[in-house]
Amino acid sequence: MDYFEIHSNIPGSENHVDAVDEHAIRAENVVRSRPQAHYKPRRYDMTVRKAIEHFKEHQRTSLKRRTQEGYRNLLERFQSEFCEREVESIKAEELCRFLETCTEGLAKSTRRLRYAQLRAVFNFIINTFEMNIKNPCCVP
Repeated sequence: MDYFEIHSNIPGSENHVDAVDEHAIRAENVVRSRPQAHYKPRRYDMTVRKAIEHFKEHQRTSLKRRTQEGYRNLLERFQSEFCEREVESIKAEELCRFLETCTEGLAKSTRRLRYAQLRAVFNFIINTFEMNIKNPCCVP
Protein backbone atom coordinates (compact mmCIF):
# COMPACT_ATOMS: atom_id res chain seq x y z
CA MET A 1 0.00 0.00 0.00
CA ASP A 2 1.20 3.47 -0.73
CA TYR A 3 0.61 6.68 1.21
CA PHE A 4 -2.61 7.61 -0.56
CA GLU A 5 -4.16 4.17 -0.19
CA ILE A 6 -3.47 4.17 3.56
CA HIS A 7 -4.82 7.68 4.10
CA SER A 8 -7.78 7.35 1.74
CA ASN A 9 -9.42 5.06 4.31
CA ILE A 10 -9.45 7.88 6.88
CA PRO A 11 -12.72 9.85 6.83
CA GLY A 12 -12.24 13.33 5.39
CA SER A 13 -8.92 12.53 3.78
CA GLU A 14 -10.23 13.20 0.28
CA ASN A 15 -10.89 16.80 1.20
CA HIS A 16 -7.36 17.11 2.51
CA VAL A 17 -5.91 15.81 -0.78
CA ASP A 18 -8.15 18.18 -2.76
CA ALA A 19 -7.03 21.13 -0.62
CA VAL A 20 -3.36 20.25 -1.17
CA ASP A 21 -3.92 19.95 -4.93
CA GLU A 22 -5.74 23.28 -5.04
CA HIS A 23 -2.89 24.95 -3.13
CA ALA A 24 -0.32 23.49 -5.55
CA ILE A 25 -2.30 24.73 -8.55
CA ARG A 26 -2.55 28.25 -7.10
CA ALA A 27 1.20 28.28 -6.31
CA GLU A 28 2.01 27.14 -9.84
CA ASN A 29 -0.15 29.92 -11.31
CA VAL A 30 1.60 32.52 -9.15
CA VAL A 31 5.02 31.34 -10.35
CA ARG A 32 3.87 31.46 -13.97
CA SER A 33 2.46 34.97 -13.61
CA ARG A 34 5.66 36.46 -12.10
CA PRO A 35 7.69 38.51 -14.55
CA GLN A 36 11.14 37.18 -15.27
CA ALA A 37 13.86 39.21 -13.56
CA HIS A 38 16.34 38.76 -16.41
CA TYR A 39 15.06 37.76 -19.80
CA LYS A 40 17.37 35.31 -21.46
CA PRO A 41 16.67 35.07 -25.17
CA ARG A 42 16.49 31.58 -26.52
CA ARG A 43 19.73 30.33 -27.94
CA TYR A 44 18.51 30.30 -31.53
CA ASP A 45 17.44 33.95 -31.64
CA MET A 46 20.68 35.41 -30.28
CA THR A 47 21.96 37.85 -32.87
CA VAL A 48 25.22 39.71 -32.51
CA ARG A 49 23.28 42.94 -31.96
CA LYS A 50 21.35 41.43 -29.02
CA ALA A 51 24.48 39.82 -27.63
CA ILE A 52 26.37 43.13 -27.65
CA GLU A 53 23.43 44.89 -25.98
CA HIS A 54 23.52 42.32 -23.17
CA PHE A 55 27.30 42.59 -22.87
CA LYS A 56 27.12 46.40 -22.66
CA GLU A 57 24.46 46.15 -19.95
CA HIS A 58 26.73 43.78 -18.05
CA GLN A 59 29.57 46.28 -18.43
CA ARG A 60 27.45 49.16 -17.12
CA THR A 61 26.69 47.24 -13.94
CA SER A 62 30.04 45.61 -13.24
CA LEU A 63 32.98 47.28 -15.01
CA LYS A 64 34.74 50.62 -14.64
CA ARG A 65 34.05 53.40 -17.11
CA ARG A 66 37.56 53.24 -18.60
CA THR A 67 37.18 49.52 -19.26
CA GLN A 68 33.88 50.17 -21.01
CA GLU A 69 35.54 52.85 -23.15
CA GLY A 70 38.27 50.38 -24.08
CA TYR A 71 35.68 48.00 -25.51
CA ARG A 72 33.57 50.66 -27.27
CA ASN A 73 35.41 50.89 -30.60
CA LEU A 74 35.79 47.12 -30.95
CA LEU A 75 32.12 46.48 -30.13
CA GLU A 76 30.93 49.13 -32.58
CA ARG A 77 33.03 47.70 -35.39
CA PHE A 78 32.07 44.14 -34.54
CA GLN A 79 28.38 45.01 -34.48
CA SER A 80 28.56 46.87 -37.81
CA GLU A 81 30.28 43.86 -39.40
CA PHE A 82 28.11 41.05 -37.97
CA CYS A 83 24.96 42.88 -36.77
CA GLU A 84 22.09 40.52 -37.60
CA ARG A 85 24.11 37.31 -37.75
CA GLU A 86 23.36 34.57 -35.28
CA VAL A 87 26.17 34.24 -32.73
CA GLU A 88 26.41 30.51 -33.41
CA SER A 89 26.98 31.07 -37.13
CA ILE A 90 30.20 33.06 -36.74
CA LYS A 91 33.30 31.06 -37.65
CA ALA A 92 36.85 31.39 -36.37
CA GLU A 93 38.15 32.33 -39.84
CA GLU A 94 35.74 35.27 -40.01
CA LEU A 95 36.91 36.51 -36.62
CA CYS A 96 40.55 36.26 -37.69
CA ARG A 97 39.85 38.36 -40.78
CA PHE A 98 37.85 40.85 -38.71
CA LEU A 99 40.64 41.22 -36.13
CA GLU A 100 43.26 41.58 -38.86
CA THR A 101 41.38 44.45 -40.48
CA CYS A 102 40.58 46.11 -37.12
CA THR A 103 44.13 45.98 -35.83
CA GLU A 104 46.04 46.59 -39.04
CA GLY A 105 49.03 48.82 -38.33
CA LEU A 106 48.59 48.68 -34.54
CA ALA A 107 51.16 47.53 -32.00
CA LYS A 108 51.35 43.85 -31.17
CA SER A 109 50.16 44.49 -27.60
CA THR A 110 47.06 46.29 -28.91
CA ARG A 111 46.33 43.44 -31.29
CA ARG A 112 46.50 40.97 -28.38
CA LEU A 113 44.24 43.21 -26.30
CA ARG A 114 41.57 43.34 -29.04
CA TYR A 115 41.72 39.56 -29.36
CA ALA A 116 41.32 39.16 -25.59
CA GLN A 117 38.40 41.61 -25.57
CA LEU A 118 36.58 39.77 -28.35
CA ARG A 119 37.23 36.45 -26.64
CA ALA A 120 35.78 37.90 -23.40
CA VAL A 121 32.62 39.02 -25.23
CA PHE A 122 32.08 35.53 -26.62
CA ASN A 123 32.82 33.90 -23.25
CA PHE A 124 30.25 36.16 -21.59
CA ILE A 125 27.54 35.36 -24.16
CA ILE A 126 28.25 31.62 -24.21
CA ASN A 127 28.24 31.36 -20.41
CA THR A 128 25.34 33.73 -19.71
CA PHE A 129 22.99 32.21 -22.24
CA GLU A 130 24.25 28.65 -21.81
CA MET A 131 25.03 28.23 -25.48
CA ASN A 132 26.35 24.87 -26.52
CA ILE A 133 29.15 26.17 -28.72
CA LYS A 134 32.88 26.66 -28.41
CA ASN A 135 34.26 30.15 -28.35
CA PRO A 136 35.25 30.80 -31.98
CA CYS A 137 38.18 32.90 -30.74
CA CYS A 138 39.67 29.84 -29.06
CA VAL A 139 39.46 27.51 -32.06
CA PRO A 140 42.93 26.88 -33.54
